[in-house]
Amino acid sequence: MQNHALVNLAQQPVKRIISRLVTEASPIFGEYNETDYQNLIAVFERLNQAQLNDENVEDLREFIDYGIIAIARRYDLGQPIHPGTMNILIMAIQAFNRAYGHPYQFGVEFIEGITPATEDFMVGVVQPMTQNLQLLALHHAEWINPVFVAREAARRAREEAPGAETRVVRTLAQFRSMGGDAMEAECPVCMEEFIEVERPADPNKSKRMKRSPIFMPVVFHKDEKGKWFHPMHTVCATDAKKDECPMCRVKVIWPKIVATRKTRRPNSEPTRSMKRSSMKRSSMKRSSTKRRSTKRRSTSVRRKSADF
Repeated sequence: MQNHALVNLAQQPVKRIISRLVTEASPIFGEYNETDYQNLIAVFERLNQAQLNDENVEDLREFIDYGIIAIARRYDLGQPIHPGTMNILIMAIQAFNRAYGHPYQFGVEFIEGITPATEDFMVGVVQPMTQNLQLLALHHAEWINPVFVAREAARRAREEAPGAETRVVRTLAQFRSMGGDAMEAECPVCMEEFIEVERPADPNKSKRMKRSPIFMPVVFHKDEKGKWFHPMHTVCATDAKKDECPMCRVKVIWPKIVATRKTRRPNSEPTRSMKRSSMKRSSMKRSSTKRRSTKRRSTSVRRKSADF
C-alpha cells in the first residue's frame, strides 16, 4: 500500500524531509512498495544537492540506524528483504557520507538479540553494501533467512507426503493377532487399558461368575518399515491431531469412523449409571405406593364422616 506521506516529499524543505523520513522509517523499511521507492529516489537526490547542518546529519544517522535494525529484525523473522529496501539504505548512507565527510560505519554488536544466521547475514551481506554503496538491480533475488527456508521446505514436504496407512480392528482376536498385547497396554490419549475387565458391583456375590473383557475398536498405523504399531482407541483418534500420531508425530490420515450408535467412552462406568437408574425406578415406585396409601386413608376418613 502506498505511503501518502512520501508523495511530493522531495519538494518540501530539507528539515521537513528528514523529519518525515525519521517518522516514517518503519513503513519505509517494511514491506517494499514500488511507488514509495520512486518517491524516495527523488527525496535522496534532493538531499544530495542540499546543504545539511549538523542536526540534519544526526537525524539522518538515526534514520540509517533504524533501517539497519529493521532489516535485521525482518530477516530474523523469516521475512524477505527486497533489493529495493537495501537500495533505500544505501542512498541514505550516500547522502550522509557526503554531508558528514566521513563514511558511515556500523557493527552488529549494537543489534541486540539476533540469531547467528542473522548475524552472518548482517556481517556478510549488509555491512559490505554499506561500504561499497553500489545500488542493486530491482530484479536481484530477495534475501530470506535459510533457517526459515529449510523449515518451510520441511512443512511442504510433510503436507505433500502421503499419510501412514491405518487399520481398524474391532475384535479382541484381531487386536491380539496384530501384536497389540506386546505393544502399549493403554491408549496414549485417554490412558485407559485396551482390554478392560468389567468388575461386578458386588464382588462377594459374584465370585464364581466370569466376566468377558471389554474391548473397544482400535486403530493402528504403519511405521516407515511397514510394521503396524501405536494402537489407539478409534473414538480417541478424533481427539488427537488429525494429521499426526500423538506418540511418534508421524503423519497419519486417520480413517473416518461413522458410528451408527452412541459409543461408550473407555473411562465411562456403566455399572454406576445402571445403579443410578435402578435407584431412580425404586424411588418412583415407593412414591407411587405412598400416594396410593394416602388416597386409601383419605377415602376411609370420608366414609366415617358420612356414617357419622
